[in-house]
Amino acid sequence: MSCPASDLLDSLPAEASQQLKEHANQVLLDNAPILATFREAIAQDNSKDDIEFLRQFRALVPVTSYEPYKPFVAKEVDVKDMFAPGLPYFLAIISAASRKEPKLFPRYRPPPQYLHHAAIPIPSSESTNFVPSSLKLSKFSKVLKIDLEDGQSSQSLAVGAASSGAMRMLMNWDFERDMDRLDLWASRMTAMYFLFADTFVSVMHYIEDEWLLLVDCIENGIILDIETRPFERSFESQAFIDDFMPVSSQVLSETYSVNLVRATELQKIKPPGEAEAGQYGLSNAKRLLDQLTCQQPQEYLIGVPYHSGNPTIDFKVTLNDGLIEFVDVLSDEPSDPTWRYRLGDAVAVKGFALDDGMPVINYVHRRGESGSSLETCTESELTSAIISTAKQWIGQIRGFIVVRDERKIPYASGFLVEIEGEIGNDAIMAPQNTSELLVASSFGYRYAF
Repeated sequence: MSCPASDLLDSLPAEASQQLKEHANQVLLDNAPILATFREAIAQDNSKDDIEFLRQFRALVPVTSYEPYKPFVAKEVDVKDMFAPGLPYFLAIISAASRKEPKLFPRYRPPPQYLHHAAIPIPSSESTNFVPSSLKLSKFSKVLKIDLEDGQSSQSLAVGAASSGAMRMLMNWDFERDMDRLDLWASRMTAMYFLFADTFVSVMHYIEDEWLLLVDCIENGIILDIETRPFERSFESQAFIDDFMPVSSQVLSETYSVNLVRATELQKIKPPGEAEAGQYGLSNAKRLLDQLTCQQPQEYLIGVPYHSGNPTIDFKVTLNDGLIEFVDVLSDEPSDPTWRYRLGDAVAVKGFALDDGMPVINYVHRRGESGSSLETCTESELTSAIISTAKQWIGQIRGFIVVRDERKIPYASGFLVEIEGEIGNDAIMAPQNTSELLVASSFGYRYAF
Protein backbone atom coordinates (compact mmCIF):
# COMPACT_ATOMS: atom_id res chain seq x y z
CA MET A 1 0.00 0.00 0.00
CA SER A 2 2.95 2.28 -0.56
CA CYS A 3 2.24 5.52 -2.37
CA PRO A 4 3.52 6.17 -5.92
CA ALA A 5 7.04 7.54 -6.11
CA SER A 6 5.79 10.56 -8.07
CA ASP A 7 3.91 11.79 -4.99
CA LEU A 8 7.10 12.51 -3.07
CA LEU A 9 10.29 14.47 -3.71
CA ASP A 10 13.70 12.98 -2.87
CA SER A 11 15.06 16.43 -1.95
CA LEU A 12 13.78 19.95 -1.41
CA PRO A 13 13.76 22.38 -4.36
CA ALA A 14 15.65 25.64 -3.83
CA GLU A 15 12.50 27.75 -3.31
CA ALA A 16 11.04 25.40 -0.66
CA SER A 17 14.43 25.17 1.04
CA GLN A 18 14.59 28.98 1.30
CA GLN A 19 11.06 29.14 2.74
CA LEU A 20 12.04 26.55 5.34
CA LYS A 21 15.05 28.65 6.39
CA GLU A 22 12.83 31.72 6.77
CA HIS A 23 10.64 29.81 9.23
CA ALA A 24 13.63 29.68 11.58
CA ASN A 25 13.50 33.44 12.09
CA GLN A 26 11.14 33.38 15.06
CA VAL A 27 10.52 36.00 17.75
CA LEU A 28 11.00 33.48 20.57
CA LEU A 29 14.54 32.74 19.45
CA ASP A 30 15.37 36.43 19.84
CA ASN A 31 14.15 36.76 23.42
CA ALA A 32 14.45 33.51 25.38
CA PRO A 33 17.08 33.81 28.16
CA ILE A 34 18.03 30.14 27.83
CA LEU A 35 19.19 30.84 24.27
CA ALA A 36 21.40 33.83 25.16
CA THR A 37 24.69 31.90 24.83
CA PHE A 38 23.59 30.46 21.50
CA ARG A 39 22.61 33.90 20.17
CA GLU A 40 25.98 35.36 21.19
CA ALA A 41 27.83 32.55 19.45
CA ILE A 42 26.06 32.93 16.13
CA ALA A 43 26.28 36.74 16.31
CA GLN A 44 30.09 36.51 16.53
CA ASP A 45 30.29 33.95 13.74
CA ASN A 46 29.87 35.52 10.31
CA SER A 47 29.81 32.14 8.64
CA LYS A 48 26.69 31.27 6.69
CA ASP A 49 27.49 27.60 6.88
CA ASP A 50 24.41 25.55 7.91
CA ILE A 51 26.51 22.75 9.35
CA GLU A 52 28.32 25.14 11.71
CA PHE A 53 24.99 26.71 12.72
CA LEU A 54 23.59 23.27 13.56
CA ARG A 55 26.76 22.36 15.49
CA GLN A 56 26.41 25.50 17.63
CA PHE A 57 22.72 24.75 18.21
CA ARG A 58 23.40 21.22 19.41
CA ALA A 59 26.32 22.30 21.58
CA LEU A 60 24.72 25.30 23.27
CA VAL A 61 20.99 24.50 23.48
CA PRO A 62 20.34 21.72 26.01
CA VAL A 63 17.78 18.95 25.67
CA THR A 64 14.69 19.44 27.84
CA SER A 65 14.20 17.80 31.20
CA TYR A 66 10.84 17.91 32.97
CA GLU A 67 12.04 17.76 36.54
CA PRO A 68 12.28 21.57 37.06
CA TYR A 69 8.62 21.94 36.03
CA LYS A 70 7.06 19.25 38.17
CA PRO A 71 6.65 21.09 41.54
CA PHE A 72 3.54 22.51 43.10
CA VAL A 73 2.19 25.29 40.89
CA ALA A 74 0.47 28.20 42.62
CA LYS A 75 2.20 31.42 41.61
CA GLU A 76 2.76 33.14 38.29
CA VAL A 77 6.52 32.74 38.57
CA ASP A 78 6.06 28.93 38.55
CA VAL A 79 4.59 28.87 35.06
CA LYS A 80 5.68 32.12 33.40
CA ASP A 81 8.21 32.15 30.54
CA MET A 82 8.69 28.39 30.52
CA PHE A 83 8.81 27.33 26.86
CA ALA A 84 7.57 30.70 25.53
CA PRO A 85 7.03 34.23 26.87
CA GLY A 86 4.08 34.66 29.20
CA LEU A 87 1.69 32.09 30.66
CA PRO A 88 0.76 28.86 28.88
CA TYR A 89 -2.82 28.37 27.75
CA PHE A 90 -2.98 25.11 29.69
CA LEU A 91 -0.76 22.40 31.20
CA ALA A 92 -0.97 19.07 29.40
CA ILE A 93 -0.76 15.87 31.44
CA ILE A 94 1.48 13.47 29.54
CA SER A 95 3.08 10.05 30.09
CA ALA A 96 0.25 9.11 32.43
CA ALA A 97 0.08 5.60 30.97
CA SER A 98 3.82 4.89 30.88
CA ARG A 99 5.04 6.36 34.19
CA LYS A 100 4.07 6.11 37.85
CA GLU A 101 3.77 9.90 37.94
CA PRO A 102 2.57 11.90 34.90
CA LYS A 103 4.49 14.90 33.64
CA LEU A 104 3.19 18.41 33.00
CA PHE A 105 3.91 20.01 29.63
CA PRO A 106 3.04 23.70 29.00
CA ARG A 107 0.96 24.26 25.84
CA TYR A 108 0.56 27.67 24.25
CA ARG A 109 -2.01 29.15 21.90
CA PRO A 110 -0.38 29.22 18.44
CA PRO A 111 -0.60 32.24 16.14
CA PRO A 112 -3.89 32.38 14.18
CA GLN A 113 -2.23 31.35 10.91
CA TYR A 114 -1.30 27.98 12.43
CA LEU A 115 -4.69 27.10 13.91
CA HIS A 116 -5.74 25.40 10.64
CA HIS A 117 -3.12 22.74 11.39
CA ALA A 118 -5.07 21.60 14.46
CA ALA A 119 -5.27 17.82 14.86
CA ILE A 120 -8.88 18.13 16.00
CA PRO A 121 -11.17 19.67 13.36
CA ILE A 122 -12.91 22.76 14.72
CA PRO A 123 -16.58 21.88 15.26
CA SER A 124 -19.32 24.23 14.22
CA SER A 125 -20.02 27.03 16.68
CA GLU A 126 -23.71 26.37 16.04
CA SER A 127 -23.56 22.91 17.62
CA THR A 128 -22.94 21.40 21.05
CA ASN A 129 -20.02 18.98 21.47
CA PHE A 130 -19.72 16.41 24.25
CA VAL A 131 -16.09 16.11 25.41
CA PRO A 132 -16.26 14.47 28.86
CA SER A 133 -12.50 14.41 29.46
CA SER A 134 -12.30 18.21 29.07
CA LEU A 135 -14.78 18.98 31.84
CA LYS A 136 -13.35 20.39 35.04
CA LEU A 137 -15.54 17.93 36.95
CA SER A 138 -13.83 14.90 35.39
CA LYS A 139 -10.87 13.20 37.00
CA PHE A 140 -8.86 13.86 33.83
CA SER A 141 -9.06 17.63 34.13
CA LYS A 142 -8.76 20.26 36.85
CA VAL A 143 -8.36 24.00 37.27
CA LEU A 144 -5.42 25.69 38.97
CA LYS A 145 -5.78 29.15 40.47
CA ILE A 146 -2.57 31.06 39.75
CA ASP A 147 -1.74 34.09 41.93
CA LEU A 148 -0.41 36.82 39.64
CA GLU A 149 2.67 38.91 40.41
CA ASP A 150 0.67 42.01 41.33
CA GLY A 151 -0.51 40.17 44.44
CA GLN A 152 -4.08 41.32 43.89
CA SER A 153 -5.43 39.18 41.06
CA SER A 154 -5.44 35.56 39.92
CA GLN A 155 -5.90 33.60 36.75
CA SER A 156 -7.32 30.12 36.11
CA LEU A 157 -5.13 27.61 34.31
CA ALA A 158 -6.46 24.31 33.01
CA VAL A 159 -4.59 21.04 33.63
CA GLY A 160 -5.68 18.06 31.58
CA ALA A 161 -5.09 15.82 28.58
CA ALA A 162 -3.47 17.51 25.60
CA SER A 163 -6.39 16.69 23.27
CA SER A 164 -8.92 18.11 25.76
CA GLY A 165 -6.91 21.27 26.26
CA ALA A 166 -6.54 21.70 22.51
CA MET A 167 -10.30 21.40 22.10
CA ARG A 168 -10.85 24.05 24.78
CA MET A 169 -8.38 26.33 23.02
CA LEU A 170 -9.93 25.88 19.57
CA MET A 171 -13.48 26.39 20.84
CA ASN A 172 -12.66 29.14 23.39
CA TRP A 173 -14.49 27.17 26.08
CA ASP A 174 -14.46 28.53 29.61
CA PHE A 175 -14.94 26.60 32.84
CA GLU A 176 -18.08 28.42 33.82
CA ARG A 177 -20.08 26.88 30.98
CA ASP A 178 -18.91 23.30 31.37
CA MET A 179 -22.38 22.19 32.45
CA ASP A 180 -23.75 23.29 29.08
CA ARG A 181 -21.64 20.63 27.39
CA LEU A 182 -23.26 17.89 29.46
CA ASP A 183 -26.53 18.49 27.57
CA LEU A 184 -26.59 15.15 25.74
CA TRP A 185 -30.24 15.44 24.83
CA ALA A 186 -30.08 18.83 23.10
CA SER A 187 -30.74 18.44 19.35
CA ARG A 188 -27.74 20.72 18.77
CA MET A 189 -25.40 18.07 20.20
CA THR A 190 -23.68 16.86 17.03
CA ALA A 191 -20.31 15.46 18.09
CA MET A 192 -18.80 13.33 20.85
CA TYR A 193 -15.05 13.21 21.55
CA PHE A 194 -13.42 10.64 23.84
CA LEU A 195 -9.95 10.39 25.31
CA PHE A 196 -9.90 6.57 25.19
CA ALA A 197 -11.26 4.34 22.45
CA ASP A 198 -12.53 1.72 24.89
CA THR A 199 -14.57 4.40 26.69
CA PHE A 200 -16.25 5.27 23.39
CA VAL A 201 -17.12 1.59 22.82
CA SER A 202 -18.48 1.26 26.35
CA VAL A 203 -20.66 4.36 25.96
CA MET A 204 -22.06 3.09 22.64
CA HIS A 205 -22.95 -0.25 24.27
CA TYR A 206 -24.52 1.54 27.21
CA ILE A 207 -26.61 3.80 24.97
CA GLU A 208 -27.87 0.78 23.04
CA ASP A 209 -28.67 -1.22 26.19
CA GLU A 210 -30.46 1.67 27.93
CA TRP A 211 -31.97 3.39 24.86
CA LEU A 212 -35.60 3.26 25.94
CA LEU A 213 -34.68 4.47 29.43
CA LEU A 214 -32.69 7.34 27.91
CA VAL A 215 -35.58 8.44 25.68
CA ASP A 216 -37.99 8.21 28.62
CA CYS A 217 -35.76 10.48 30.75
CA ILE A 218 -35.58 13.07 27.98
CA GLU A 219 -39.30 12.93 27.29
CA ASN A 220 -40.16 13.48 30.95
CA GLY A 221 -37.32 15.84 31.83
CA ILE A 222 -35.84 13.63 34.53
CA ILE A 223 -32.54 11.93 35.23
CA LEU A 224 -32.29 8.89 37.44
CA ASP A 225 -30.39 9.03 40.69
CA ILE A 226 -27.11 7.58 39.48
CA GLU A 227 -25.71 7.65 43.02
CA THR A 228 -28.31 5.39 44.64
CA ARG A 229 -30.15 3.46 41.91
CA PRO A 230 -28.89 -0.13 41.56
CA PHE A 231 -27.71 -0.69 37.98
CA GLU A 232 -27.31 -4.02 36.28
CA ARG A 233 -24.58 -2.81 33.97
CA SER A 234 -21.14 -3.85 32.88
CA PHE A 235 -17.98 -2.80 34.66
CA GLU A 236 -17.10 -0.53 31.72
CA SER A 237 -20.41 1.35 31.95
CA GLN A 238 -20.00 1.91 35.67
CA ALA A 239 -16.44 3.06 35.07
CA PHE A 240 -17.76 5.65 32.62
CA ILE A 241 -20.10 7.02 35.30
CA ASP A 242 -17.34 7.02 37.91
CA ASP A 243 -14.71 8.63 35.68
CA PHE A 244 -16.62 11.20 33.70
CA MET A 245 -19.89 11.98 35.48
CA PRO A 246 -19.16 12.59 39.18
CA VAL A 247 -22.05 15.05 39.31
CA SER A 248 -24.90 14.68 41.76
CA SER A 249 -28.23 13.74 40.22
CA GLN A 250 -29.81 16.72 41.98
CA VAL A 251 -27.63 19.16 40.01
CA LEU A 252 -28.43 17.42 36.73
CA SER A 253 -32.15 17.24 37.48
CA GLU A 254 -32.24 20.97 38.15
CA THR A 255 -30.45 21.64 34.86
CA TYR A 256 -32.75 19.81 32.44
CA SER A 257 -36.42 19.99 31.57
CA VAL A 258 -38.96 18.13 29.42
CA ASN A 259 -37.89 17.90 25.78
CA LEU A 260 -40.64 16.18 23.76
CA VAL A 261 -39.18 17.26 20.42
CA ARG A 262 -35.80 15.65 21.11
CA ALA A 263 -37.46 12.50 22.44
CA THR A 264 -39.44 12.19 19.19
CA GLU A 265 -36.26 12.68 17.16
CA LEU A 266 -34.46 9.95 19.10
CA GLN A 267 -37.36 7.53 18.67
CA LYS A 268 -37.00 7.96 14.91
CA ILE A 269 -33.20 7.79 14.98
CA LYS A 270 -33.13 4.56 17.05
CA PRO A 271 -30.03 3.26 18.88
CA PRO A 272 -26.65 3.56 17.11
CA GLY A 273 -26.61 -0.07 16.03
CA GLU A 274 -30.04 0.13 14.38
CA ALA A 275 -29.67 3.39 12.44
CA GLU A 276 -28.35 2.02 9.18
CA ALA A 277 -30.13 3.90 6.43
CA GLY A 278 -32.27 6.88 5.54
CA GLN A 279 -31.93 10.44 6.75
CA TYR A 280 -31.21 9.24 10.29
CA GLY A 281 -28.51 6.79 9.21
CA LEU A 282 -24.98 6.94 10.56
CA SER A 283 -23.71 9.01 7.67
CA ASN A 284 -21.54 11.09 10.01
CA ALA A 285 -20.33 8.34 12.33
CA LYS A 286 -17.34 7.64 10.11
CA ARG A 287 -15.98 11.07 10.98
CA LEU A 288 -15.08 9.96 14.49
CA LEU A 289 -12.04 7.83 13.70
CA ASP A 290 -11.05 10.12 10.86
CA GLN A 291 -10.61 12.92 13.38
CA LEU A 292 -8.20 10.80 15.38
CA THR A 293 -5.93 10.08 12.40
CA CYS A 294 -2.77 12.09 12.99
CA GLN A 295 0.77 11.64 14.21
CA GLN A 296 0.61 13.32 17.61
CA PRO A 297 2.27 12.55 20.90
CA GLN A 298 0.62 14.51 23.67
CA GLU A 299 3.40 17.07 23.69
CA TYR A 300 3.07 18.28 20.11
CA LEU A 301 1.30 17.74 16.79
CA ILE A 302 3.86 16.15 14.46
CA GLY A 303 1.95 15.53 11.25
CA VAL A 304 -1.40 15.23 9.50
CA PRO A 305 -2.46 12.55 6.99
CA TYR A 306 -0.78 12.91 3.61
CA HIS A 307 -3.65 12.29 1.22
CA SER A 308 -1.48 12.28 -1.91
CA GLY A 309 0.09 9.11 -0.55
CA ASN A 310 -1.42 6.53 1.80
CA PRO A 311 -3.14 8.62 4.52
CA THR A 312 -3.35 5.59 6.79
CA ILE A 313 0.39 5.48 7.39
CA ASP A 314 1.83 8.57 5.63
CA PHE A 315 1.93 11.80 7.64
CA LYS A 316 3.12 15.20 6.47
CA VAL A 317 5.05 17.11 9.13
CA THR A 318 3.36 20.39 10.02
CA LEU A 319 4.66 23.47 11.80
CA ASN A 320 2.39 24.52 14.63
CA ASP A 321 3.96 26.21 17.64
CA GLY A 322 7.41 24.70 17.82
CA LEU A 323 10.48 23.45 15.97
CA ILE A 324 10.83 19.78 15.06
CA GLU A 325 14.36 18.37 14.94
CA PHE A 326 14.96 14.89 13.53
CA VAL A 327 17.66 12.96 15.40
CA ASP A 328 19.29 9.65 14.49
CA VAL A 329 17.36 6.94 16.33
CA LEU A 330 20.61 5.31 17.49
CA SER A 331 22.14 8.47 18.95
CA ASP A 332 22.31 9.06 22.70
CA GLU A 333 22.02 12.66 23.87
CA PRO A 334 22.01 14.23 27.34
CA SER A 335 18.80 15.44 28.91
CA ASP A 336 19.40 18.75 30.62
CA PRO A 337 17.42 21.90 31.21
CA THR A 338 15.04 23.35 28.68
CA TRP A 339 13.95 23.92 25.08
CA ARG A 340 15.11 20.75 23.33
CA TYR A 341 13.04 17.70 24.24
CA ARG A 342 13.19 14.24 22.75
CA LEU A 343 9.70 12.88 22.12
CA GLY A 344 10.96 9.36 21.62
CA ASP A 345 8.91 8.55 18.51
CA ALA A 346 10.88 6.63 15.90
CA VAL A 347 9.80 7.51 12.36
CA ALA A 348 10.94 6.69 8.84
CA VAL A 349 11.25 9.70 6.52
CA LYS A 350 9.85 8.72 3.10
CA GLY A 351 10.47 11.99 1.22
CA PHE A 352 9.08 15.49 0.84
CA ALA A 353 5.58 16.69 -0.06
CA LEU A 354 5.10 18.17 -3.52
CA ASP A 355 3.03 21.14 -2.37
CA ASP A 356 5.20 22.69 0.35
CA GLY A 357 8.28 20.50 0.71
CA MET A 358 7.51 19.32 4.25
CA PRO A 359 8.83 15.86 5.21
CA VAL A 360 6.47 12.88 4.84
CA ILE A 361 7.01 10.25 7.55
CA ASN A 362 5.81 6.84 8.68
CA TYR A 363 5.46 6.13 12.40
CA VAL A 364 7.52 3.08 13.45
CA HIS A 365 7.37 2.75 17.23
CA ARG A 366 8.02 4.48 20.52
CA ARG A 367 11.78 4.64 21.09
CA GLY A 368 13.03 3.11 24.30
CA GLU A 369 9.61 1.71 25.18
CA SER A 370 10.42 -1.64 26.73
CA GLY A 371 6.77 -2.39 27.45
CA SER A 372 5.38 -5.00 29.79
CA SER A 373 6.34 -8.68 29.84
CA LEU A 374 2.64 -9.31 29.21
CA GLU A 375 2.78 -7.60 25.79
CA THR A 376 2.48 -10.06 22.91
CA CYS A 377 3.24 -7.87 19.86
CA THR A 378 5.02 -4.69 18.92
CA GLU A 379 3.28 -1.65 17.47
CA SER A 380 4.88 -2.29 14.09
CA GLU A 381 3.60 -5.88 14.00
CA LEU A 382 0.04 -4.81 14.89
CA THR A 383 0.08 -2.02 12.28
CA SER A 384 1.39 -4.27 9.52
CA ALA A 385 -1.13 -7.01 10.31
CA ILE A 386 -4.25 -4.80 10.25
CA ILE A 387 -3.22 -2.93 7.10
CA SER A 388 -2.54 -6.19 5.23
CA THR A 389 -5.79 -7.72 6.50
CA ALA A 390 -7.86 -4.68 5.54
CA LYS A 391 -6.42 -4.63 2.04
CA GLN A 392 -7.30 -8.29 1.47
CA TRP A 393 -10.58 -8.74 3.32
CA ILE A 394 -12.16 -5.54 4.63
CA GLY A 395 -11.61 -2.65 2.19
CA GLN A 396 -9.63 0.57 1.81
CA ILE A 397 -8.59 1.52 5.32
CA ARG A 398 -8.62 5.20 6.34
CA GLY A 399 -7.67 4.90 9.99
CA PHE A 400 -7.63 2.54 12.93
CA ILE A 401 -7.19 2.40 16.69
CA VAL A 402 -5.73 -0.53 18.64
CA VAL A 403 -7.51 -1.35 21.91
CA ARG A 404 -5.72 -3.66 24.35
CA ASP A 405 -7.84 -6.20 26.22
CA GLU A 406 -6.44 -6.63 29.74
CA ARG A 407 -9.25 -8.78 31.15
CA LYS A 408 -7.09 -11.87 31.05
CA ILE A 409 -3.46 -12.85 30.50
CA PRO A 410 -1.87 -12.85 27.96
CA TYR A 411 -3.17 -9.51 26.74
CA ALA A 412 -4.99 -9.51 23.42
CA SER A 413 -5.64 -6.58 21.08
CA GLY A 414 -8.68 -5.48 19.14
CA PHE A 415 -9.03 -2.96 16.31
CA LEU A 416 -11.51 -0.17 15.59
CA VAL A 417 -11.15 0.33 11.84
CA GLU A 418 -12.53 3.05 9.57
CA ILE A 419 -13.10 1.96 5.97
CA GLU A 420 -13.50 4.17 2.91
CA GLY A 421 -16.36 2.88 0.76
CA GLU A 422 -18.13 -0.44 1.17
CA ILE A 423 -17.01 -3.14 3.59
CA GLY A 424 -15.77 -6.28 1.84
CA ASN A 425 -18.11 -9.26 1.50
CA ASP A 426 -15.63 -11.51 3.32
CA ALA A 427 -14.82 -9.12 6.15
CA ILE A 428 -15.78 -11.85 8.62
CA MET A 429 -12.41 -13.43 7.78
CA ALA A 430 -10.49 -10.41 9.09
CA PRO A 431 -9.94 -11.60 12.71
CA GLN A 432 -8.64 -15.00 11.59
CA ASN A 433 -6.37 -13.48 8.94
CA THR A 434 -4.98 -10.90 11.38
CA SER A 435 -4.20 -13.65 13.88
CA GLU A 436 -2.46 -15.73 11.20
CA LEU A 437 -0.32 -12.78 10.15
CA LEU A 438 0.71 -12.12 13.75
CA VAL A 439 1.56 -15.79 14.26
CA ALA A 440 3.82 -15.60 11.22
CA SER A 441 5.48 -12.28 12.08
CA SER A 442 5.56 -12.07 15.89
CA PHE A 443 7.45 -14.46 18.15
CA GLY A 444 5.70 -12.98 21.20
CA TYR A 445 2.24 -13.59 19.73
CA ARG A 446 3.20 -17.09 18.60
CA TYR A 447 4.51 -17.93 22.08
CA ALA A 448 1.46 -16.50 23.86
CA PHE A 449 -1.29 -17.95 21.71
